Amino acid sequence: MGDTLNLTIVLVLFGLLFIYLSFLTITIQTFYSINNAQCSPINLFIKSIGADDENNVDNFAHCVKTMN
Repeated sequence: MGDTLNLTIVLVLFGLLFIYLSFLTITIQTFYSINNAQCSPINLFIKSIGADDENNVDNFAHCVKTMN
């Protein structure tokens, strides 16, 4: 496999992940009427990359409490 094929595969997978997370965001906003941008799946995913585990758990728990 060449470098171009690997790059194409990575870009396609990243695009599909972005589309899936956008779909989840729209679904959650539709069913739960969450207007809080902090609780969108895309923001939670991006924040979790550089943050520590405790902060990630706290953010997720806050969003789950918001939905209930």
